[in-house]
Amino acid sequence: FFVSLFVSALTPFICYKHPNGLGYSMVGDPAVLCGEDGIHAELVAVSLSAVAIVILPYLALIAFATVRYRSAMASSSRSYRHLRRFRFLFFRYNPECYWYGLVTLIRGTLICLLPVVARDIPSFQILGMAATLQCFTTFQLHTSPWRSVTANMTDAGVSLLLVFLLICVGMSTDFTDSDSLLGTTAATIFVLVFAGMLAVLCHAIYKHVVPAPYFSRFICHHKADAAAQARYLHLLFVQRTGQTCFIDSDHLTNLEELFDIVKCRCGELCVYLTSDTLRRPWCTGEITIAWMVHGRVTSIFHPSFTPLTEDTFKASNLNVYLAM
Repeated sequence: FFVSLFVSALTPFICYKHPNGLGYSMVGDPAVLCGEDGIHAELVAVSLSAVAIVILPYLALIAFATVRYRSAMASSSRSYRHLRRFRFLFFRYNPECYWYGLVTLIRGTLICLLPVVARDIPSFQILGMAATLQCFTTFQLHTSPWRSVTANMTDAGVSLLLVFLLICVGMSTDFTDSDSLLGTTAATIFVLVFAGMLAVLCHAIYKHVVPAPYFSRFICHHKADAAAQARYLHLLFVQRTGQTCFIDSDHLTNLEELFDIVKCRCGELCVYLTSDTLRRPWCTGEITIAWMVHGRVTSIFHPSFTPLTEDTFKASNLNVYLAM
């Protein structure tokens, strides 16, 4: 709806050049000469009025509703009214992607403005529309704003089909007057692709040589017995040394990286040994990896700690875990 309305408002500005190169006519009505008769001036005035009265206020309203969404949701008295007024804008998307309605309007605005900005350069129009669709499709696939997987895939599929349609249009269009632009664009794309690949390679090498984030110490402990003591040790290390210290309670987003951090992203493993520390698979795994890789392991003994014997080792099922 917005795109069709905006295109209709911009119709007087979409003109094509005469074959003799001496003037322009409107694409929608070739009998009207652009900028040379009173009819076109009247149409431009109507167009500007429509943009000022309808298009710009609508964009401002959507932007205002999007910006005020968080504050409205924080207020119990305003949240229902705000959602009810703008349900067409927010209810189609996931709550964390409430702003995607504004993104779609920006995409539509850019697509509508391309024929006006580059009216004499069809190659630029096709490339610009394809680049706009591709960028917004990549962003949409990354954020998955729609409430269902089907809607997300449909949105991406439609955008991909539109890009294919633009390719077909480009193959059937004469770009004789735009050879230099096409050459420059192709060279720019090649340079950007090469620079992107080089940047990815350099970043991978840097990550391999200097892994980040790097922690000077990693506190290995059994939470049920020593959560408070481990936190106290963490605070002591940070305050007295000023260095970074890892404690898993602060990094619960991806526990699968714990062994990788112990292996290549920490300088020393500090093991707080309580009665059940060596009976926990995660703790024994961290100790084993640190001892095998760099050997920098410091033990802090609690009075409740007792060394493992053969009987307690079998009873703890660690032999089954290590055999896996």
